[in-house]
Amino acid sequence: FAADQVTTERMAFALRHSTGIVYLASEQERFEHFGLTPATKVNTDKFENRTYTSTTFLPGSLTGMSAADRAATARAMCNRSNRAEFFSKPGHMFPVVADAGGVLKRPGHTEAAYDLCRLAGLPS
Repeated sequence: FAADQVTTERMAFALRHSTGIVYLASEQERFEHFGLTPATKVNTDKFENRTYTSTTFLPGSLTGMSAADRAATARAMCNRSNRAEFFSKPGHMFPVVADAGGVLKRPGHTEAAYDLCRLAGLPS
């Protein structure tokens, strides 16, 4: 699902029917705008996933773990008027940087989600 359109119900479904880890795929500049940094200085991931520090949108958040809090975090990442201090570091949502060239540059699931949002005209 697209982050700007996620509801508590959709997030609850994703959490219930998965491992409980939900990633936010976007470009590096967006994550850095919100004060997020790479999760590690030395990336030894076999697929070279560029994971950033986990985060939670703080305004209105209780624990950050609930479906409502995670949906609010996903939506908040789409709004560039939010400031870095509105996001905890670490938190309960996991940003992963998509290659700006999409699947033509890196054939990964991160880029596939990123490309689908761009093709649909949604915030990426």
